[in-house]
Amino acid sequence: WGEGVRVSDNGNLQAGYFPPMLPDTDGGAVFAYYDNTGVAFDIRVQHVDSGGARRFGNAGVIATTDTSRNHVSPAGAFDVSTGDTYVAWVDEQTLSMQSWHSLRVQRIDANGNRQWGNTGVELVAPAIATTGENALSRPVVLIAPDGVIVAWTTGNTSVSSNPVRAHYLDRDGE
Repeated sequence: WGEGVRVSDNGNLQAGYFPPMLPDTDGGAVFAYYDNTGVAFDIRVQHVDSGGARRFGNAGVIATTDTSRNHVSPAGAFDVSTGDTYVAWVDEQTLSMQSWHSLRVQRIDANGNRQWGNTGVELVAPAIATTGENALSRPVVLIAPDGVIVAWTTGNTSVSSNPVRAHYLDRDGE
């Protein structure tokens, strides 16, 4: 790719945040990341092919069109057999001085189209995360037969237990 390829022309990465590359096994790479565009945090997916071309345009594809929340902590997985990219993330919102978290997942097809609606599939409904008990973190996405497994941790260091939960979704998001 010569001197490198800019993954996106939009937004800025948060200081200290380094999104991982997911190999596409054909000499390219897929990125599932969040960026900051002003005061909003957006989840984007980009596929750079083996020649260094950005398959999802100059800004990648936004995983959710919801503008009422910040979208952070993405995790992605690339399905080599279909060209689909799955991405899960934590939605953060502040209401009445309380922090709320929810968890969503989206499937982006090989052409860069959102397959599970404009906002993805909700795996965890919004809950107050201020005390730490319902704080969501560390999503992980793994390709599974005919779908995907999404896992995450609930709770933070202020609570005594941090259960890990997992959910299987088929290609239709069920």
